[in-house]
Amino acid sequence: TSYAHKESQKNILYKAIDSLDTVDITKRDQSSVMMTSSPEKIAEAKEMIKSFRRFLMDFLEDTDDKTAVYQMSISLFPLINLEE
Repeated sequence: TSYAHKESQKNILYKAIDSLDTVDITKRDQSSVMMTSSPEKIAEAKEMIKSFRRFLMDFLEDTDDKTAVYQMSISLFPLINLEE
């Protein structure tokens, strides 16, 4: 991942944190879930996330009323250090 991409992702996460205090709950969704799994399933999970992002983008953009801009960020990461 390039430095510019990392900085962009950090800025998105900072905006998400800020929105907790500045955007009404009826106009945003922020949630998380913790689970146990196998690292071997992560590659397939990443493909599923990519498919979902594209599906949701197509759904939300299928309107003539494009009067707002939204940012969606999905993170999947280990909570423990994994040996590579």
